[in-house]
Amino acid sequence: MKTDMEITEICKKYQIENYSINPDFSVDVDGDVDLFSTNLAILPIKFGRVMGDFNVQNNLLSTLYGAPVAVGGNFNCYHNRLTNLIGSPKWVGADFFCYKNQLVSLEGSPKVVRGSYYISENDKLSNLAGCTLQIGANFSFDDILSTYSGDEDILFEGNFFLNETNVGASNAKKLPNVIVENIRHIKLILKYQRYFMIWNDDLTFNAENFNDLIAEINEGLK
Repeated sequence: MKTDMEITEICKKYQIENYSINPDFSVDVDGDVDLFSTNLAILPIKFGRVMGDFNVQNNLLSTLYGAPVAVGGNFNCYHNRLTNLIGSPKWVGADFFCYKNQLVSLEGSPKVVRGSYYISENDKLSNLAGCTLQIGANFSFDDILSTYSGDEDILFEGNFFLNETNVGASNAKKLPNVIVENIRHIKLILKYQRYFMIWNDDLTFNAENFNDLIAEINEGLK
């Protein structure tokens, strides 16, 4: 555990201002934290609440241990070596950026993201289990993900962007064409896919059940 003096020196090194040190030696910041491209393998201190943006883009992080509990602005962990999102903030007041990592799981994802949620360009990720469930704006993921989200429903308020990868249409990981063809209904698909059981117990796609869902949507399911 770092001392107050060590924390002060670290904040000075990374130009972190308007901060306070809590009794548990976590650091609250009334403003932004910008650790962009600083060659970090781990976060240098434990953060508490950050009122502005928190940016650790383009580092070597394999864990988010020490990340803030809550971020008032954007949380950006783009282009690191993360395999999961354990340690993420529980609450993000703006956008959550996690492009270009090595995610195999969305475990640890924030409970609430009031802005957009971007997890594209994670080619080891296979589904949406563990995804943030309340997204206040846009949502984006790769076309190699299934929409399976475990025992939870994903709700988002904005637009959806499907990131097209170079994986061929015949690849087993490719999102089924029938989902892509109905991507305009993605909000309702994510909302009702569990009820209609469009993913079997072995996580294979159930086309018959999916067609039933689309038929209900076309008949006015909201």
